[in-house]
Amino acid sequence: MVDEFHHDRPTDQDPNAALAGLRAEAMIEDLRAERRERELTRIEATTTSLLLGLVGSPCSLFCENGDGIAGVVIEIGADYVCIDANGTLVWVRLDGIVAVSSRMDPGEVAATSDVAPTSIEHSARSMFVDVIEDLIYSESEVNLGLRGGHNVSGSPIAVGESLTVSTAGGHVLASVTAITTIRRI
Repeated sequence: MVDEFHHDRPTDQDPNAALAGLRAEAMIEDLRAERRERELTRIEATTTSLLLGLVGSPCSLFCENGDGIAGVVIEIGADYVCIDANGTLVWVRLDGIVAVSSRMDPGEVAATSDVAPTSIEHSARSMFVDVIEDLIYSESEVNLGLRGGHNVSGSPIAVGESLTVSTAGGHVLASVTAITTIRRI
């Protein structure tokens, strides 16, 4: 009588070789599953998810106003990221970032949006406007990078829907939503 279920299996195969073959197949399947998971992570990656995974690591940001900012990610807020660019703090609105460059593969980043790393100064719920208020309170000099490529330097003095900046030539009123970057100078 012929075994209907195992007729294609050689009967004289070494059991150790068969076991080694099964292990090799299982290892190949594990590698394929890891690759599929990494590819899925790449497909679902966003600039924000990558930045969450880059806290404490270097990267370069390309902003819609034409600014390129290279430095270490030190803080993520609800709608901004803070970069230490060689000792100069730069806050960037997340919606103003068009690309992020880093050595880290987005498929390897294990960041989740549930836990947002932050600095001591701000929480994950901090907003860009909270940063501006802190800069007003500390009487900091700043350079604003505005959408469209314009820049304004001076002291921020009031913020609401717009930011008032005292400059050498008078005052500038800029819509907060038009500000892409703020550099402390």
